[in-house]
Amino acid sequence: MSTTTASNQSFFKLFIALVGSIALVASGILVAQISHAPLAHAAQCKGRWNNLTWKDGPSINNGVFTSRNGFAIATFDWEADANAQKGDTIELELPQQLTTAEQAPFNLYDEANGNVIVARGSWSGKKLTITVSEFADQKFNVRGKAEVALKWDHSKITPSVGFDGDLQFTGCNSNGTLKGKIGPLGPGGSTHDNQKVGTYSGWNQDAQGYVTQWSIGVSAVDTNNQPISVTDTAPDGWKFICDGTKNGGYSPVAVQTFVNRQPVVHQVMTSDGNVQAGTYYNVTGVAHEALPQGHGFYFHCTPEKITVNFNYGIHPSVGPIIQVKAVSPQRPTPGSVITNTAEIGGKPYVGQVFIPRQGGSGTGETGGFTVKKLVQGVSTEKEFNFHYECHPKAGSTPAAKTGDVKVKHNQVVHVGDLDKGLTCTITETDASVDGLNPTTRWTVDGMPTESVSIETRHKHESAIDVVAVNRFAPPVTPPVTPSAIPSATPPAPEPKVGGFKVKKEITGNAAEKFTNHTFTFTYTCGDKTGELTITGAGEAQGPQDIPVGTICTISEKEVAVSEGINWVHTIAPSASVTISETDPQSVTVTNTFTKAEPKTGTFKVKKEITGNASADFSNRVFTFDYTCGDKTGELTITGAGEAQGPQDIPVGTQCTIVERPVTDLNAHAWTATYQPTDGITITEGQQPTLTVTNTFTKPEPKTGNFTVKKELTGNAAENFNNHTFTFTYTCGAQTGELKITGAGEIPGPGNIPAGTECTVVEKQITVPAGVTWTHNINPTQPVTIRENETALVKVTNTFTTTPPAPGSSDNGRWWIFLISIPLLGGLISPLLPLLSSTPTPTQNVLAETPQAHSQHTQPQKGLPKTPQPAPHTQPKKGLANTGANTSIILFWALISMLLGLTFITTRKKKQH
Repeated sequence: MSTTTASNQSFFKLFIALVGSIALVASGILVAQISHAPLAHAAQCKGRWNNLTWKDGPSINNGVFTSRNGFAIATFDWEADANAQKGDTIELELPQQLTTAEQAPFNLYDEANGNVIVARGSWSGKKLTITVSEFADQKFNVRGKAEVALKWDHSKITPSVGFDGDLQFTGCNSNGTLKGKIGPLGPGGSTHDNQKVGTYSGWNQDAQGYVTQWSIGVSAVDTNNQPISVTDTAPDGWKFICDGTKNGGYSPVAVQTFVNRQPVVHQVMTSDGNVQAGTYYNVTGVAHEALPQGHGFYFHCTPEKITVNFNYGIHPSVGPIIQVKAVSPQRPTPGSVITNTAEIGGKPYVGQVFIPRQGGSGTGETGGFTVKKLVQGVSTEKEFNFHYECHPKAGSTPAAKTGDVKVKHNQVVHVGDLDKGLTCTITETDASVDGLNPTTRWTVDGMPTESVSIETRHKHESAIDVVAVNRFAPPVTPPVTPSAIPSATPPAPEPKVGGFKVKKEITGNAAEKFTNHTFTFTYTCGDKTGELTITGAGEAQGPQDIPVGTICTISEKEVAVSEGINWVHTIAPSASVTISETDPQSVTVTNTFTKAEPKTGTFKVKKEITGNASADFSNRVFTFDYTCGDKTGELTITGAGEAQGPQDIPVGTQCTIVERPVTDLNAHAWTATYQPTDGITITEGQQPTLTVTNTFTKPEPKTGNFTVKKELTGNAAENFNNHTFTFTYTCGAQTGELKITGAGEIPGPGNIPAGTECTVVEKQITVPAGVTWTHNINPTQPVTIRENETALVKVTNTFTTTPPAPGSSDNGRWWIFLISIPLLGGLISPLLPLLSSTPTPTQNVLAETPQAHSQHTQPQKGLPKTPQPAPHTQPKKGLANTGANTSIILFWALISMLLGLTFITTRKKKQH
């Protein structure tokens, strides 16, 4: 079954692999169940592959694949058989420890024309099949390069051991070995750090999109048994899966915990040590498992955001793993990076998923034929015209082609740019010279023929295909009459013999590569045949006992040349010589070896930066890795700018440029887009440009506020209801003032970053004498601002009045006055009768005084305890006794009022 199907069928198994790796401070492991398809029989293969190697990247360490959950790029060369046709295949089988990171099929495009598909790659389990297109029917020497993204198949690796060794690749009579090494898979523990990791799964039929799986590890070490919340927002272009019908009927989300090193799904151990189930909200379509209802956690799922609340904390001995899946309808750009940030307890944790890249290229070559002209019997510089018509043979697809070529005596002309699978007929249109018509003899590959019909050949095959020999007859000699014949027959003369030699010449800009090469020639002289060899440029002597008049045909065997070198040979004056009795006939075989200077070009990378945090990265150095055929390297750009690629990239090469991930985000979000999205192809005279746009965004700051509440208490509080109280505040670098009149509330400035500590201070106020002022601020300063919360700062003022303390100046005078009144009365009363102008009756003063103050003074010594009445006497003329008493009372009342008013007036002035 496919990777996608296995993932859908057992989400529980997926959790076990992913969570176990996080427990070892690694990343979640995706268990991909891939069926092991049998190797195709070698007879079915129409080609081979070789040069298997790891491509340098973040998963490769000194040529060894070491990334536990990442993927690595393997590259290799492939070549189709010479007789391969459309639909023929080449296969590569992965080792059991590996599987493909991307199941999607891919195309291998022509290096010279990026719109032409040379072959197609497809996966079936662990078998990669490269199927050649009709390109193989049209071109010679079809071959190319391929690269595939591979990852570990953890189901084929012993968890407690891991893997360290050779990875064996097989298929189509080919084999290769790569190195790989990973440690034990775990589980190795129950706790882990806060972290987020992701894995790309590729196309998912149920989800109808491309799926990434994210694992969020939550640590309880620093939570102090307090509630903790986890939130995650889907990356741009992606949606979280909350519907189980898009995950094979299983829950697309889950919380899992390792308890006693065993996985427990949909449960968590709370801070009190109890294992409790949680509750999922908005998770639908789950048919193949039961979702519990509990209070261990609350999982809210929406396509845009997931939130998991652990309201009862997490036990520090275990750490839960939150598993979610996200889907995108658009296939991510191969080689790109998806970045996602989860918040655990309000702190950001960034996870990245690298999108695997696979593809490659192909190429092929055209063929043709050669025409050589020989003229015998006359000498001429005429150019002879040959017409050719080429049509596809049955079952072939190349386009028909016709043309004309002109050839002089002893000249060879090559007709090229003809596709494979064409049958060409060649005719000579005008062979006459000075009115004479020759007889024409044709040979194809040294064999005589009446007409010419040949198939196009590869340029590395025998180059001289067609030879047209025009023989012009000499003048006719009169016949000899019988009378002239001698009567006697002379003895037969000894047969005359001769020979030939072959001279070798080497030319061309690649001639130096063949100076020590041994060239082989074959000759046919009547019934005599043989071979000659020449090393480098030189000569070889043929047999010298060939009867005069014999025609010898000399040909050169094909010379094997390396890729990129063209070989053309000519034989002068002709490949056929007639043996004479004079000097040995000589033929010169010239080989021309040329290596075409490749046409080259370059490319440019343009960097653009957008987003609300773009200014934070305007001076950052960005690094790009490029691969152009077998040429690799890196470019750097500071901020928004441009970088020039190398100048010597062959035209037609497809280049892949990938930006290295930006890791120092400091809680920013980062995305990278490429235009064009499918790489660039080097073209002659142009400079293709790849524009890489980075979008940096920072989340809106989390803010809060505070409120100052004023309360007035005490027996003098009402005197301050209209008083304006002033407060100063300091929140980080932000300062200001707030004012409240009487009792009331006033909010702070607002939008204060969460976590900021604010200090509120009330300014001192002045109160009247006799009033006491105290104030109290609750809570104790400073206060910490919380996200989306308003902290309350309560300021209470107490105003009280108290009686004057003993010993003050006013109190002294008051009590002196009160004490002095009876004393003054006792002193002044006896004097009043003396001051009166009206005579008063004689009376016993000493006897009256004690009577009047009997309740306020002790009896005087020598006086009777009970006053004795005065002797009754006849009153004299004048005021009665009663009138004198009334005057005294009025006098003292007046004195008392004056003194009281004076005292009260003095007190009021002092108070104000």
